[in-house]
Amino acid sequence: MKAQSLPKTSASQARKAMMEKLQKEGGSSPNPAPARSAVQRSSSCVTNANSIKQMLLDWCRAKTRGYEHVDIQNFSSSWSDGMAFCALVHNFFPEAFDYSQLTPQNRRHNFEVAFSSAEKHADCPQLLDVEDMVRMREPDWKCVYTYIQEFYRCLVQKGLVKTKKSTLVDCVPLVEVEDMMIMGKKPDPKCVFTYVQSLYNHLRRHELRMQQKQC
Repeated sequence: MKAQSLPKTSASQARKAMMEKLQKEGGSSPNPAPARSAVQRSSSCVTNANSIKQMLLDWCRAKTRGYEHVDIQNFSSSWSDGMAFCALVHNFFPEAFDYSQLTPQNRRHNFEVAFSSAEKHADCPQLLDVEDMVRMREPDWKCVYTYIQEFYRCLVQKGLVKTKKSTLVDCVPLVEVEDMMIMGKKPDPKCVFTYVQSLYNHLRRHELRMQQKQC
């Protein structure tokens, strides 16, 4: 049974409404200088989160090895021209589009191809907005990280990625507590919406699995 995701129209409207609300509540400053709040976390929690990020980064690097114009070193600048997204999607769905026809200069087209192909073939919701990605010289790593986690989960759901029954990738928070505390009362609306949408889909899939077990 296919997990339900937010419809395109409502997702777009929800994204706009949430961003406007957060920007209004947070004030007009687009780049506030938030005060760092002291957040105490166990060293094991920090190590766990860092290891998950590195594991997912290594996975992306392995799946895109050999693709021209792709050199994944992080979850921000390495994804800024859309080629890494395209390479990752193409690795699992090579018939979806002709990778050789893509160029780093055509960023908008790359994002559109990657996100639409991932949605069509992997049922991965378009958590990232093409316009936002084009506007930013370097995307926020938390947004990219959240999207890649969602794409990974969708591949696992389709049986295209073999993993253990319960993995750290499934359990680790998509947005770290420390990051949210640092943003304070003025969180980045794009990251918040990306996280909420991903969390919705994750919980919805869990709900459907529980319903299937009860049948």
